[in-house]
Amino acid sequence: MRALLLILLPVAILISGNAHADSLEPSLVDRHRGVVFAAVEPPADYSPDIPLLPSADAIARLKRGLDRLESGAPGLSTAIDRLRKAGDVVIVYYPVFPARQTAAITAAAFYPQFFNPASAEDTFLVFFGRYGINWSIDDIALVLAHELAGHGIQHLEKRLPAPETIDTDPYARRIDFECEANLYTELALQQLHIDPQAGPHARHRRALEQRWCKPFIDWLSRNDPVLAEEWQHKNPDVSKLLPALHRFIEAVAEHGIHQAYRPETLEQARQAAASLRETSGSSLYLQGRQALTDGDIETAIAFLELSAEKRFNRANLLLAEIMLTHAPGGPYIDQARAYLETAQAQGSVRAAERLDALGDRNTVD
Repeated sequence: MRALLLILLPVAILISGNAHADSLEPSLVDRHRGVVFAAVEPPADYSPDIPLLPSADAIARLKRGLDRLESGAPGLSTAIDRLRKAGDVVIVYYPVFPARQTAAITAAAFYPQFFNPASAEDTFLVFFGRYGINWSIDDIALVLAHELAGHGIQHLEKRLPAPETIDTDPYARRIDFECEANLYTELALQQLHIDPQAGPHARHRRALEQRWCKPFIDWLSRNDPVLAEEWQHKNPDVSKLLPALHRFIEAVAEHGIHQAYRPETLEQARQAAASLRETSGSSLYLQGRQALTDGDIETAIAFLELSAEKRFNRANLLLAEIMLTHAPGGPYIDQARAYLETAQAQGSVRAAERLDALGDRNTVD
């Protein structure tokens, strides 16, 4: 992904008026509704996995998507207008994006940094790739709502976590900011009068409730049960949910993710993990690692303890890491050392190296 951004950096500079002679020039640049549209041709030796839409046709579709969004969704148009007043809103069609595709389709992405701090602060740029450009005009409008009204406003308000933080810290708040962007998608569905329970849009609601906004919903159920009932409605009141989400994000920042996300005590998490049908050491380890990635410390420990009991040694190593780095109130040196000694006794060379690194350190009071 870094390589792709470096390739496109000259394009961002060129569009903002600071071109260099050796810049990669867009094949087509246009302006519509105060937004810059650009298309960049793929390299001559590029072999696409699907037929590519011509640049002029792609730009026309992106304009229609923006028209659909701004004419039909006044709440979203107001948000995008904030971006226009603050800087340059740029929508780029670059068919090489994404570099490769996995099971999930990547339609577009918001990149505020560009590895150029001088222009990133007041530039709001969205890449559309070869897949997303072929979506329906309604769906293009929904993607623009997500990327511009969602992530664009986060960037404008300097609330979007830095990419390097997201990459290295499993507790970075990416999931909460994706929840916010998805709430703007929900608002666009409502204002554009698109049935949220039809076809792919039903999958959006499930993903919102079961993944992106699940920690927020869990927190809301404990702290404001009346507002939490909005999720039972076909069209939840996004204007009420967004301020509550911001309160949740503040609670995470103040009290820590382990407290804000989950209601379960460690003992309750252990009981839930023990009740699972799938009890292989590797499966329990993977579930524990996923819980750690989601910020649920208690569930992570519960799964990993069960995995370690089945002599799945990687679980001991990860438990030690949790005690040293992630557990609230830590580091817990003695507990970490115990996990590492168990792993060493079962033949782990890595555990022995980490024990040497621990030396005579003691748990912090």
